[in-house]
Amino acid sequence: MADYENSARLLVALVKCAITGESPPSGIDYENYFREIMRLGAYHQVAHLAAYTLISRDLLKDAEHIKSAQKYIREASYRDTKNKYTLQTAKDIFEENGVPYMALKGALVKNYYPESWMRSSCDIDILVKKQDFSRAAALLESNGFKRDSNLNFHDISLLYDDTNLELHFSICENIKSIDSMLKNVWDYACKTEGCEYAEDRDFFVFHHIAHMSYHFLAGGCGIRPFLDYWILRRANFFDFEKVKELCEKAQLADFYAAVVRLVDVWFEGAEYNEVTYRMKEYIVTGGAYGYYPNNAAAETIRNGGKRRQVFAIAFPPYRNMRVLYPVLNRAPVLLPFCYVYRVFQKTIGKNSRNAKKKYRIIKGQDNEFIKEVAALMKLLDLDTKKGGD
Repeated sequence: MADYENSARLLVALVKCAITGESPPSGIDYENYFREIMRLGAYHQVAHLAAYTLISRDLLKDAEHIKSAQKYIREASYRDTKNKYTLQTAKDIFEENGVPYMALKGALVKNYYPESWMRSSCDIDILVKKQDFSRAAALLESNGFKRDSNLNFHDISLLYDDTNLELHFSICENIKSIDSMLKNVWDYACKTEGCEYAEDRDFFVFHHIAHMSYHFLAGGCGIRPFLDYWILRRANFFDFEKVKELCEKAQLADFYAAVVRLVDVWFEGAEYNEVTYRMKEYIVTGGAYGYYPNNAAAETIRNGGKRRQVFAIAFPPYRNMRVLYPVLNRAPVLLPFCYVYRVFQKTIGKNSRNAKKKYRIIKGQDNEFIKEVAALMKLLDLDTKKGGD
Protein backbone atom coordinates (compact mmCIF):
# COMPACT_ATOMS: atom_id res chain seq x y z
CA MET A 1 0.00 0.00 0.00
CA ALA A 2 2.93 2.33 0.70
CA ASP A 3 4.02 2.26 -2.96
CA TYR A 4 0.45 2.96 -4.08
CA GLU A 5 0.20 5.89 -1.65
CA ASN A 6 3.53 7.27 -2.82
CA SER A 7 2.60 6.84 -6.48
CA ALA A 8 -0.64 8.76 -5.95
CA ARG A 9 1.20 11.54 -4.11
CA LEU A 10 3.87 11.77 -6.81
CA LEU A 11 1.27 11.73 -9.58
CA VAL A 12 -0.50 14.77 -8.11
CA ALA A 13 2.85 16.54 -7.63
CA LEU A 14 3.90 15.89 -11.26
CA VAL A 15 0.52 17.03 -12.56
CA LYS A 16 0.79 20.25 -10.56
CA CYS A 17 4.30 20.90 -11.90
CA ALA A 18 3.07 20.49 -15.49
CA ILE A 19 0.67 23.39 -14.88
CA THR A 20 2.87 25.70 -12.83
CA GLY A 21 6.31 24.94 -14.25
CA GLU A 22 7.64 24.34 -10.74
CA SER A 23 10.23 21.66 -9.98
CA PRO A 24 8.87 18.31 -8.79
CA PRO A 25 9.92 16.74 -5.47
CA SER A 26 13.67 16.01 -5.45
CA GLY A 27 15.49 12.91 -4.28
CA ILE A 28 12.91 10.58 -5.88
CA ASP A 29 13.76 7.65 -8.13
CA TYR A 30 11.03 8.34 -10.67
CA GLU A 31 12.12 5.36 -12.75
CA ASN A 32 11.13 3.10 -9.86
CA TYR A 33 7.65 4.60 -9.68
CA PHE A 34 7.20 5.18 -13.41
CA ARG A 35 4.90 2.28 -14.29
CA GLU A 36 2.63 2.79 -11.31
CA ILE A 37 2.47 6.56 -11.83
CA MET A 38 1.55 6.08 -15.51
CA ARG A 39 -0.99 3.37 -14.71
CA LEU A 40 -2.63 5.54 -12.08
CA GLY A 41 -2.37 8.60 -14.30
CA ALA A 42 -4.11 6.84 -17.18
CA TYR A 43 -6.78 5.67 -14.75
CA HIS A 44 -7.43 9.33 -13.91
CA GLN A 45 -6.83 10.68 -17.44
CA VAL A 46 -3.83 12.80 -16.39
CA ALA A 47 -0.93 10.50 -17.39
CA HIS A 48 0.10 12.88 -20.18
CA LEU A 49 0.64 15.67 -17.62
CA ALA A 50 2.85 13.51 -15.43
CA ALA A 51 4.70 12.39 -18.58
CA TYR A 52 5.21 16.02 -19.63
CA THR A 53 6.86 16.88 -16.30
CA LEU A 54 9.06 13.79 -16.37
CA ILE A 55 10.22 14.49 -19.94
CA SER A 56 10.62 18.26 -19.65
CA ARG A 57 12.57 17.93 -16.39
CA ASP A 58 14.77 15.14 -17.77
CA LEU A 59 13.81 12.80 -14.93
CA LEU A 60 13.81 9.64 -17.04
CA LYS A 61 16.87 7.81 -18.38
CA ASP A 62 15.38 4.45 -19.31
CA ALA A 63 14.74 4.45 -23.09
CA GLU A 64 11.49 2.47 -22.78
CA HIS A 65 10.16 4.81 -20.12
CA ILE A 66 11.00 7.85 -22.24
CA LYS A 67 9.29 6.31 -25.26
CA SER A 68 6.20 5.47 -23.21
CA ALA A 69 6.00 8.98 -21.71
CA GLN A 70 6.36 10.61 -25.13
CA LYS A 71 3.53 8.43 -26.43
CA TYR A 72 1.15 9.72 -23.75
CA ILE A 73 1.98 13.29 -24.75
CA ARG A 74 1.57 12.63 -28.50
CA GLU A 75 -1.77 10.89 -27.98
CA ALA A 76 -3.10 13.74 -25.85
CA SER A 77 -2.05 16.30 -28.45
CA TYR A 78 -3.56 14.27 -31.30
CA ARG A 79 -6.83 13.79 -29.40
CA ASP A 80 -7.02 17.51 -28.67
CA THR A 81 -6.54 18.36 -32.36
CA LYS A 82 -9.30 15.95 -33.39
CA ASN A 83 -11.67 17.21 -30.69
CA LYS A 84 -11.13 20.83 -31.73
CA TYR A 85 -11.85 19.97 -35.36
CA THR A 86 -15.02 18.03 -34.50
CA LEU A 87 -16.27 20.78 -32.18
CA GLN A 88 -15.67 23.45 -34.82
CA THR A 89 -17.44 21.31 -37.44
CA ALA A 90 -20.52 20.99 -35.21
CA LYS A 91 -20.45 24.71 -34.38
CA ASP A 92 -20.26 25.63 -38.07
CA ILE A 93 -23.28 23.41 -38.81
CA PHE A 94 -25.32 25.06 -36.06
CA GLU A 95 -24.25 28.56 -37.09
CA GLU A 96 -25.20 27.94 -40.72
CA ASN A 97 -28.63 26.70 -39.66
CA GLY A 98 -29.41 29.14 -36.86
CA VAL A 99 -29.41 26.63 -33.98
CA PRO A 100 -28.55 28.11 -30.55
CA TYR A 101 -25.94 25.95 -28.82
CA MET A 102 -23.57 25.85 -25.89
CA ALA A 103 -20.25 23.99 -25.56
CA LEU A 104 -19.91 22.39 -22.13
CA LYS A 105 -17.26 21.25 -19.65
CA GLY A 106 -13.80 20.52 -21.05
CA ALA A 107 -14.27 22.55 -24.23
CA LEU A 108 -14.16 25.68 -22.08
CA VAL A 109 -11.83 24.58 -19.25
CA LYS A 110 -8.99 23.72 -21.63
CA ASN A 111 -8.69 27.43 -22.51
CA TYR A 112 -7.30 28.01 -19.01
CA TYR A 113 -4.62 25.32 -19.11
CA PRO A 114 -1.11 26.40 -20.24
CA GLU A 115 -1.76 24.49 -23.49
CA SER A 116 -5.11 23.10 -24.63
CA TRP A 117 -3.81 19.53 -25.13
CA MET A 118 -3.05 19.38 -21.42
CA ARG A 119 -6.77 19.17 -20.66
CA SER A 120 -7.64 15.77 -22.14
CA SER A 121 -11.23 14.95 -23.09
CA CYS A 122 -12.70 11.64 -24.19
CA ASP A 123 -15.62 13.38 -25.85
CA ILE A 124 -17.19 16.72 -26.67
CA ASP A 125 -20.37 17.94 -25.02
CA ILE A 126 -22.76 20.39 -26.69
CA LEU A 127 -26.10 21.55 -25.32
CA VAL A 128 -29.01 22.69 -27.48
CA LYS A 129 -32.49 23.70 -26.42
CA LYS A 130 -34.95 20.86 -26.06
CA GLN A 131 -37.19 22.18 -28.83
CA ASP A 132 -34.18 22.26 -31.20
CA PHE A 133 -32.81 18.85 -30.27
CA SER A 134 -34.35 16.69 -33.01
CA ARG A 135 -33.42 19.20 -35.70
CA ALA A 136 -29.89 19.62 -34.34
CA ALA A 137 -29.35 15.85 -34.30
CA ALA A 138 -30.68 15.52 -37.84
CA LEU A 139 -28.38 18.31 -39.06
CA LEU A 140 -25.33 16.62 -37.56
CA GLU A 141 -26.30 13.24 -39.03
CA SER A 142 -26.84 14.73 -42.47
CA ASN A 143 -23.34 16.23 -42.30
CA GLY A 144 -21.30 13.13 -41.56
CA PHE A 145 -21.96 12.47 -37.85
CA LYS A 146 -23.08 8.91 -37.11
CA ARG A 147 -25.49 8.02 -34.33
CA ASP A 148 -23.66 5.87 -31.78
CA SER A 149 -26.35 5.43 -29.13
CA ASN A 150 -30.06 5.59 -28.54
CA LEU A 151 -31.56 8.60 -26.81
CA ASN A 152 -30.86 8.37 -23.08
CA PHE A 153 -31.74 10.51 -20.08
CA HIS A 154 -30.26 13.73 -21.45
CA ASP A 155 -28.30 13.16 -24.68
CA ILE A 156 -27.32 11.03 -27.62
CA SER A 157 -23.82 10.05 -28.68
CA LEU A 158 -22.56 10.68 -32.22
CA LEU A 159 -19.26 9.83 -33.89
CA TYR A 160 -17.33 12.01 -36.31
CA ASP A 161 -13.96 10.75 -37.56
CA ASP A 162 -13.72 8.49 -34.48
CA THR A 163 -14.37 11.44 -32.17
CA ASN A 164 -17.33 11.18 -29.81
CA LEU A 165 -19.77 14.07 -29.51
CA GLU A 166 -22.53 14.02 -26.91
CA LEU A 167 -25.44 16.17 -27.99
CA HIS A 168 -27.46 17.23 -24.94
CA PHE A 169 -30.98 18.56 -24.64
CA SER A 170 -30.53 18.73 -20.86
CA ILE A 171 -27.70 18.76 -18.33
CA CYS A 172 -29.82 17.22 -15.56
CA GLU A 173 -28.37 14.15 -13.84
CA ASN A 174 -31.53 12.39 -12.59
CA ILE A 175 -30.79 13.54 -9.01
CA LYS A 176 -33.57 15.73 -7.67
CA SER A 177 -31.47 18.03 -5.47
CA ILE A 178 -29.08 19.18 -8.20
CA ASP A 179 -31.56 18.96 -11.08
CA SER A 180 -33.62 21.67 -9.38
CA MET A 181 -30.84 24.03 -10.45
CA LEU A 182 -29.40 22.34 -13.54
CA LYS A 183 -32.75 22.40 -15.34
CA ASN A 184 -32.48 26.21 -15.41
CA VAL A 185 -29.19 26.28 -17.34
CA TRP A 186 -30.52 28.52 -20.14
CA ASP A 187 -31.55 31.10 -17.53
CA TYR A 188 -27.84 31.38 -16.69
CA ALA A 189 -26.67 31.47 -20.32
CA CYS A 190 -24.99 34.44 -21.97
CA LYS A 191 -24.82 34.93 -25.72
CA THR A 192 -21.25 35.17 -27.00
CA GLU A 193 -21.46 35.56 -30.78
CA GLY A 194 -23.62 34.23 -33.57
CA CYS A 195 -25.70 31.32 -32.26
CA GLU A 196 -23.23 30.41 -29.52
CA TYR A 197 -24.03 30.75 -25.82
CA ALA A 198 -21.96 30.09 -22.72
CA GLU A 199 -22.90 29.37 -19.14
CA ASP A 200 -22.46 32.27 -16.73
CA ARG A 201 -19.05 31.72 -15.12
CA ASP A 202 -20.37 31.09 -11.61
CA PHE A 203 -23.03 28.74 -12.93
CA PHE A 204 -20.40 26.98 -15.03
CA VAL A 205 -18.38 26.19 -11.90
CA PHE A 206 -21.54 25.19 -10.03
CA HIS A 207 -22.35 22.84 -12.93
CA HIS A 208 -18.81 21.47 -12.65
CA ILE A 209 -19.30 20.73 -8.93
CA ALA A 210 -22.74 19.23 -9.52
CA HIS A 211 -21.35 16.95 -12.24
CA MET A 212 -18.56 15.92 -9.87
CA SER A 213 -21.15 14.99 -7.26
CA TYR A 214 -23.03 12.89 -9.83
CA HIS A 215 -19.90 10.89 -10.66
CA PHE A 216 -18.93 10.71 -6.99
CA LEU A 217 -22.31 9.14 -6.23
CA ALA A 218 -21.71 6.67 -9.06
CA GLY A 219 -18.36 5.45 -7.73
CA GLY A 220 -15.80 8.23 -8.18
CA CYS A 221 -14.98 11.36 -10.17
CA GLY A 222 -11.20 11.14 -10.46
CA ILE A 223 -8.44 13.67 -9.91
CA ARG A 224 -9.01 15.74 -13.05
CA PRO A 225 -12.13 17.67 -11.90
CA PHE A 226 -10.18 18.86 -8.84
CA LEU A 227 -7.39 20.00 -11.15
CA ASP A 228 -9.93 21.83 -13.34
CA TYR A 229 -11.36 23.65 -10.32
CA TRP A 230 -7.89 24.63 -9.09
CA ILE A 231 -6.91 25.99 -12.51
CA LEU A 232 -10.14 28.02 -12.80
CA ARG A 233 -9.59 29.38 -9.29
CA ARG A 234 -5.99 30.36 -10.14
CA ALA A 235 -7.36 32.24 -13.16
CA ASN A 236 -9.90 34.15 -10.98
CA PHE A 237 -12.55 32.73 -13.29
CA PHE A 238 -15.42 32.81 -10.79
CA ASP A 239 -16.78 34.33 -7.58
CA PHE A 240 -16.36 31.81 -4.76
CA GLU A 241 -19.29 33.14 -2.72
CA LYS A 242 -21.68 33.08 -5.68
CA VAL A 243 -20.73 29.48 -6.50
CA LYS A 244 -21.18 28.61 -2.83
CA GLU A 245 -24.66 30.15 -2.90
CA LEU A 246 -25.63 28.10 -5.97
CA CYS A 247 -24.29 24.95 -4.30
CA GLU A 248 -26.31 25.66 -1.17
CA LYS A 249 -29.49 25.89 -3.26
CA ALA A 250 -28.70 22.45 -4.71
CA GLN A 251 -27.83 20.92 -1.31
CA LEU A 252 -24.16 20.66 -2.24
CA ALA A 253 -22.70 22.98 0.40
CA ASP A 254 -20.86 20.25 2.34
CA PHE A 255 -19.64 18.53 -0.82
CA TYR A 256 -18.38 21.84 -2.24
CA ALA A 257 -16.55 22.66 0.99
CA ALA A 258 -14.87 19.23 0.92
CA VAL A 259 -13.91 19.64 -2.76
CA VAL A 260 -12.28 23.00 -2.02
CA ARG A 261 -10.46 21.55 0.99
CA LEU A 262 -9.14 18.59 -1.01
CA VAL A 263 -8.00 20.94 -3.79
CA ASP A 264 -6.06 22.84 -1.13
CA VAL A 265 -4.53 19.59 0.16
CA TRP A 266 -3.46 18.34 -3.26
CA PHE A 267 -2.33 21.58 -4.86
CA GLU A 268 -1.68 24.08 -2.05
CA GLY A 269 -0.06 21.95 0.67
CA ALA A 270 -2.93 21.95 3.20
CA GLU A 271 -3.34 19.08 5.67
CA TYR A 272 -5.92 16.32 5.40
CA ASN A 273 -8.82 16.19 7.80
CA GLU A 274 -11.05 13.14 8.34
CA VAL A 275 -13.44 14.00 5.52
CA THR A 276 -10.82 14.83 2.89
CA TYR A 277 -8.70 11.79 3.75
CA ARG A 278 -11.66 9.43 3.32
CA MET A 279 -12.67 11.30 0.20
CA LYS A 280 -9.14 10.96 -1.20
CA GLU A 281 -9.15 7.19 -0.64
CA TYR A 282 -12.46 6.82 -2.47
CA ILE A 283 -11.40 9.06 -5.38
CA VAL A 284 -7.89 7.68 -5.93
CA THR A 285 -9.11 4.07 -6.00
CA GLY A 286 -12.16 5.04 -8.08
CA GLY A 287 -10.38 6.57 -11.06
CA ALA A 288 -12.06 8.88 -13.58
CA TYR A 289 -15.28 6.87 -13.80
CA GLY A 290 -15.39 4.78 -10.65
CA TYR A 291 -13.73 1.49 -9.67
CA TYR A 292 -16.31 -1.30 -9.80
CA PRO A 293 -16.51 -1.95 -6.01
CA ASN A 294 -17.13 1.78 -5.59
CA ASN A 295 -19.77 1.68 -8.35
CA ALA A 296 -21.48 -1.34 -6.87
CA ALA A 297 -21.48 0.02 -3.31
CA ALA A 298 -22.80 3.41 -4.44
CA GLU A 299 -25.55 1.78 -6.51
CA THR A 300 -26.57 -0.44 -3.59
CA ILE A 301 -26.78 2.63 -1.32
CA ARG A 302 -28.81 4.57 -3.87
CA ASN A 303 -31.27 1.70 -4.24
CA GLY A 304 -31.62 1.18 -0.49
CA GLY A 305 -29.89 -2.19 -0.11
CA LYS A 306 -28.97 -5.33 -2.04
CA ARG A 307 -32.52 -6.69 -2.40
CA ARG A 308 -33.88 -3.39 -3.61
CA GLN A 309 -30.97 -3.09 -6.03
CA VAL A 310 -31.88 -6.45 -7.59
CA PHE A 311 -35.52 -5.32 -7.80
CA ALA A 312 -34.44 -2.01 -9.41
CA ILE A 313 -32.53 -3.87 -12.12
CA ALA A 314 -35.65 -5.80 -13.08
CA PHE A 315 -38.13 -2.96 -12.54
CA PRO A 316 -36.55 0.46 -13.19
CA PRO A 317 -38.80 3.50 -12.63
CA TYR A 318 -40.96 4.72 -15.47
CA ARG A 319 -38.66 7.68 -16.29
CA ASN A 320 -35.86 5.17 -16.99
CA MET A 321 -38.12 2.71 -18.82
CA ARG A 322 -39.10 5.47 -21.25
CA VAL A 323 -35.45 5.76 -22.25
CA LEU A 324 -34.90 1.99 -22.47
CA TYR A 325 -38.14 1.44 -24.39
CA PRO A 326 -38.94 4.57 -26.45
CA VAL A 327 -42.33 3.14 -27.45
CA LEU A 328 -43.52 4.17 -23.97
CA ASN A 329 -43.25 7.83 -24.97
CA ARG A 330 -46.05 7.20 -27.44
CA ALA A 331 -47.96 4.51 -25.54
CA PRO A 332 -47.42 4.55 -21.74
CA VAL A 333 -50.10 1.88 -21.39
CA LEU A 334 -47.54 -0.65 -22.63
CA LEU A 335 -45.42 -0.28 -19.47
CA PRO A 336 -46.54 -3.62 -17.88
CA PHE A 337 -45.71 -5.49 -21.10
CA CYS A 338 -42.27 -3.84 -21.23
CA TYR A 339 -41.61 -4.98 -17.66
CA VAL A 340 -42.59 -8.54 -18.56
CA TYR A 341 -40.30 -8.43 -21.61
CA ARG A 342 -37.46 -7.01 -19.48
CA VAL A 343 -37.80 -9.72 -16.82
CA PHE A 344 -37.84 -12.38 -19.54
CA GLN A 345 -34.63 -10.98 -21.05
CA LYS A 346 -32.95 -10.82 -17.62
CA THR A 347 -33.91 -14.38 -16.60
CA ILE A 348 -33.80 -16.61 -19.66
CA GLY A 349 -33.34 -14.24 -22.59
CA LYS A 350 -30.28 -12.75 -24.27
CA ASN A 351 -29.36 -10.64 -21.23
CA SER A 352 -29.63 -13.45 -18.70
CA ARG A 353 -25.91 -14.23 -18.48
CA ASN A 354 -24.97 -10.61 -17.66
CA ALA A 355 -27.90 -10.27 -15.26
CA LYS A 356 -26.90 -13.39 -13.34
CA LYS A 357 -23.30 -12.20 -13.17
CA LYS A 358 -24.43 -8.85 -11.79
CA TYR A 359 -26.66 -10.59 -9.24
CA ARG A 360 -23.69 -12.64 -8.00
CA ILE A 361 -21.60 -9.47 -7.70
CA ILE A 362 -24.35 -7.70 -5.75
CA LYS A 363 -24.76 -10.67 -3.43
CA GLY A 364 -20.98 -10.91 -2.84
CA GLN A 365 -20.41 -7.25 -1.98
CA ASP A 366 -18.53 -6.44 1.22
CA ASN A 367 -21.14 -5.13 3.66
CA GLU A 368 -18.54 -3.25 5.68
CA PHE A 369 -17.31 -1.43 2.58
CA ILE A 370 -20.90 -0.48 1.72
CA LYS A 371 -21.28 0.98 5.21
CA GLU A 372 -18.03 2.95 4.82
CA VAL A 373 -19.18 4.42 1.50
CA ALA A 374 -22.61 5.22 2.95
CA ALA A 375 -20.94 7.00 5.89
CA LEU A 376 -18.82 9.07 3.48
CA MET A 377 -21.89 10.06 1.45
CA LYS A 378 -23.58 11.10 4.70
CA LEU A 379 -20.55 13.17 5.79
CA LEU A 380 -20.73 14.99 2.46
CA ASP A 381 -24.53 15.31 2.70
CA LEU A 382 -25.00 13.94 -0.81
CA ASP A 383 -28.41 13.03 -2.15
CA THR A 384 -28.21 9.24 -2.46
CA LYS A 385 -31.79 8.86 -3.69
CA LYS A 386 -32.43 8.63 -7.42
CA GLY A 387 -35.05 10.75 -9.05
CA GLY A 388 -34.67 13.96 -10.99
CA ASP A 389 -37.64 16.04 -12.12
